[in-house]
Amino acid sequence: MHNFFSMDGLPYKVATVIYNLMALSFLWFIFSIPIITIGASTTALFYVVGKIIRGENYELYKGFWKSFRLNFKQATIIWLIMIFTAYLLFTNIIGVRALQLGKFFLYMQYILFVELLIIFIYIFPILSRYHMTVFNCFKMSIYIGNRHLLTSFLCMMVFPGMYYLLAWKSLTIIFLAAIYAFWITYLLKDKLELYAKKEEESEKEEKEE
Repeated sequence: MHNFFSMDGLPYKVATVIYNLMALSFLWFIFSIPIITIGASTTALFYVVGKIIRGENYELYKGFWKSFRLNFKQATIIWLIMIFTAYLLFTNIIGVRALQLGKFFLYMQYILFVELLIIFIYIFPILSRYHMTVFNCFKMSIYIGNRHLLTSFLCMMVFPGMYYLLAWKSLTIIFLAAIYAFWITYLLKDKLELYAKKEEESEKEEKEE
């Protein structure tokens, strides 16, 4: 019983994870206030959550800041591309509906929106873990997301889950960012390990050539 409540016991470990998730959500919120920094703060969030899930040693605040700083440029470019593309899709959907161009064009916009959502789910976890160009981050997100549609679907389930959780208890908002990152990272861990190795090997071959 003494060992159960010690620092190596399950209650302490669970309490530590809960505290860290709350702290990470708070950090994500603070660093996302300028809006343009959401990409970098999301990447930093995934960086630390990834270490938690993999059981690696980490320093919560230093780790978050390290990833935020190192990935700021790429993450910001990705974020701006995502926002601009989402805006175009949104205006296209409104335009197609207003002009009554037919269901085919409307369905095409919806398909593109789902693809954008898949990219959003995968791209920041990828950037948080591996050194890749912006182009390769997008390429890998599209490839893995469409190859593993069941996993992508399970990842998307976090959004209605977060909505109902927030509707149930408004205080859960302090957990939402970290809950999202924890769920996504847990589901994608094995997939990213497999494909990232292949990508790194191909990049080495390209450099050698």
